[in-house]
Amino acid sequence: MSDQSFTAGTPFSLTSNGFTRSGYSFAGWATSSGGSVVYTNTQSVTLYAATPLYAKWSAITYTITYDSNTADSGSVPANGSYTTDGTPYTVVGNTGSLVKSGFTFAGWNSLSTGLGTTYTSYSTSADITLYAVWNNNSSYRIDYSGNENNGGSPPLFQTVTTGQSTTVRSNSGNLTRTGFTFQGWYTNSSGTGGTAYIPGVENITPGSNLTLYAKWAATTFPITFDSNTATSGTMSNQTFTAGTAQSLTTNGFTKTGYTFSNWATAANGSGTTYVNAESVTL
Repeated sequence: MSDQSFTAGTPFSLTSNGFTRSGYSFAGWATSSGGSVVYTNTQSVTLYAATPLYAKWSAITYTITYDSNTADSGSVPANGSYTTDGTPYTVVGNTGSLVKSGFTFAGWNSLSTGLGTTYTSYSTSADITLYAVWNNNSSYRIDYSGNENNGGSPPLFQTVTTGQSTTVRSNSGNLTRTGFTFQGWYTNSSGTGGTAYIPGVENITPGSNLTLYAKWAATTFPITFDSNTATSGTMSNQTFTAGTAQSLTTNGFTKTGYTFSNWATAANGSGTTYVNAESVTL
C-alpha cells in the first residue's frame, strides 16, 4: 500500500486495507506495532500530524466438524476448533459411541471413503470435516508402515475378505532410509520375532487387522586408517554398522619427532576430526 497524504485538521477516509496474512483476518489500524486498534478499515479520521499506521491481525479460528458417515446409532463429538496461533487441536475418539452394524469404528478421516488422511491432531489453516472410518467386520485391513523411513512413501492399505489371501504390496512408493537397505515387510516393527513377507511375491491370509512394517538392514562399511607419513606401526580396516555407535580403533602408528594428535577426514588435518578411540556413529 502507498502512503496517504492528508491535510491537518481536515477529515479524510483511510485507504482500504490491501494487505493479507495467511491464517489471519485484518482487524484494523494501530499507531504502534504492538498497540491496540485505533481505526477501522476506511474509517473517516482527522489528524494533525504525520501518523504511521500499523495493520493489526486477528488469528482465524477454524472449525473441525465430525460426520458419522452412515453410522446406525450414537452421536458425533461436538465440533472442535483450532486457532492459527494456538496449539494443534487433538482429534477426539468415538466419544458419542457411534455404532454401525457389521463394522468397527477405526478413527476419523478427511474423506468419507477412508482414503484421505486419518487425523489424530489438526493444525492446518482451513475448516475440515472428519468422517468416521468404518472397517467391515467381514474383512480385515492390512496397513503398511515405512517404519522410520526418510524417503518414499508406504503403499495404500489392502482390504481382504475373511479367510481369503492376498499378495502383499510391493515397495511401490520406493521407501528409503539413510544407511539402511529395505528387506521386505515384517509383522513386527523391530524386525525380530515376527513373520517376514517378500514384497509383491508372497501371499498373506490375515486373521485380524494388522500392520506390516518395512524391515531395514543397517548397511556396513569399512573405515580405513591412513598413517599419513608415519614411520612405523600398522592398523587394519575397521567395519562400522550405519547408525550404531562404535569406538575407533586405538591409534597404532608412530612418527619420529611427532606426537599423535587426532584423526581427520583429510590428510592436511582439515575436515571432520576424531580423538583417539572416540565413540562415533557413522
